[in-house]
Amino acid sequence: MKDNINEHIQAKLERRKSRRVSLFEKNLVRIAGRQAMVMLRPRVMARNPVMFITEIGAAMTTFVLVLDMWQRREAFAYTLAVTIILWVTVLFANFSEALAEARGKAQADTLKRTRRKTVARRVINGLEEQVNSDELREGDIVLVKVGEIIPVMER
Repeated sequence: MKDNINEHIQAKLERRKSRRVSLFEKNLVRIAGRQAMVMLRPRVMARNPVMFITEIGAAMTTFVLVLDMWQRREAFAYTLAVTIILWVTVLFANFSEALAEARGKAQADTLKRTRRKTVARRVINGLEEQVNSDELREGDIVLVKVGEIIPVMER
């Protein structure tokens, strides 16, 4: 029973910690950075038509930039600025999307761990006993007070 209470306290602390995670946690930023680069592939980018068109525009202006450099045109500075703005837009959009996905996956994982570690107050023959939620079976009756997490059995 003491182990159940300790696990419940540990799960509660983990939930609180997950709520305080900063927006730019190192691990999530690293994952999002890698994913943002993977998302530059045209097949992946085609899922988002607006950003796909922006990426095509960035690629085309990059080509024009190379021509401007090679032919030493006066429009080089303007083309460089447009190219940089388009690529920054594409990379920022990919990074933002990847970071949102990484945060969502991390929160889902935290919720899955919480489900397993939730202490349940199971009622058997009128007596209440504390068990882990993964010990619950179909048909068990549990008591839940206001503010408590509702225990869920594993399937």
